[in-house]
Amino acid sequence: MSATDRAAARAQAYAAQQQVITAEPPFATIACPGAGKTRVIVNRHLIRAVPVRQGRAITSFTRVATAEVHRRCAAADRLDLT
Repeated sequence: MSATDRAAARAQAYAAQQQVITAEPPFATIACPGAGKTRVIVNRHLIRAVPVRQGRAITSFTRVATAEVHRRCAAADRLDLT
């Protein structure tokens, strides 16, 4: 695969992630390991408002993903979302 092909594939994957980040629920997304699912979940969590006196549950199968949610919310100065 050439560098140009890799860049095009990366751009296509990024565009698909952006579609999921901004999509209106309900929907389902299936992606392979390493596709950026946790990144997409955290980005959705950061940009979508949480109603007052309510919350949001984010579940994960790994501690690494859970740590990423905490780390990225902290980096965005949104500890209220952790």
